[in-house]
Amino acid sequence: MSEYFTSEQMRDLLTDTKDAVEALEEKVDKMLDGTTPANVQLTGSKMELYGASLDDRPDATTVPIGTTFTIVDASQEFRSWMSNGTNWGEEI
Repeated sequence: MSEYFTSEQMRDLLTDTKDAVEALEEKVDKMLDGTTPANVQLTGSKMELYGASLDDRPDATTVPIGTTFTIVDASQEFRSWMSNGTNWGEEI
């Protein structure tokens, strides 16, 4: 493949790039003025876990160190534990 573009190929490439940038600008403008919601995907670790009972708590070795597990059953007080990567620590 040649490392050079014909003038027609370059024009097409620049036109496609210009169209893509204009479409992106339009999407960003709509997000900024509130007419279109911005969809966001979060990534990373889930350091706070919740459940109705201890049966919902995963094994401490399956979660990152520092992960907390909190029981959120309204019929009892909220209780939380923190994982050290091997065991769930004492109730905090």
